[in-house]
Amino acid sequence: MFYVSELNMGNLPGDGYKLISWTDTFGPFKSLTKARDVFKDKVCSDKNLNHWDFMIRGPYHRPHGYPTQWYNFKSKREN
Repeated sequence: MFYVSELNMGNLPGDGYKLISWTDTFGPFKSLTKARDVFKDKVCSDKNLNHWDFMIRGPYHRPHGYPTQWYNFKSKREN
């Protein structure tokens, strides 16, 4: 399952600016494609929201050799 999540960032003393928690805002979605479509429709098109405060969360994968549950809202073809 995939979710569009709002990232809650903060400055941790001695550790710097980090992801503290997240809030699933939209979802669940069965596919990454659907989550990307909703992200663009709900987050990118809303001028009151900053798209860098949101990401797509889903199953862990290894895009560059390191496990992560975060996905880009753009596909490789769109970058």
